[in-house]
Amino acid sequence: IGFTLAHAAVVEIEVFDLRGRRVASIGRGAWPAGKSEVLWDGRARNGQMAPAGMYVVRYAYPGGRDRRTIIRVK
Repeated sequence: IGFTLAHAAVVEIEVFDLRGRRVASIGRGAWPAGKSEVLWDGRARNGQMAPAGMYVVRYAYPGGRDRRTIIRVK
C-alpha cells in the first residue's frame, strides 16, 4: 500500500472493514518525506486471515486523515 508525504510526519495506517471495525494496524511511526509503502499480510488483529472483501485503509497524520479503499482477494 503506497503513499506519499510532502513532509516528514508521524503517520498511523490502519485497515477497517466496511462496518468501521478496525481489522489491523499496519504502520505507525515517523515516516520521511517522499514515497513509502507498507505491506498488509491480510491478517486481522487476532492473527487470523481476514476474509476476502473490500476494506478501507486510513492514514492519520498531523493535521488530517485520508482514506483509500482496497479489495482483498483470496
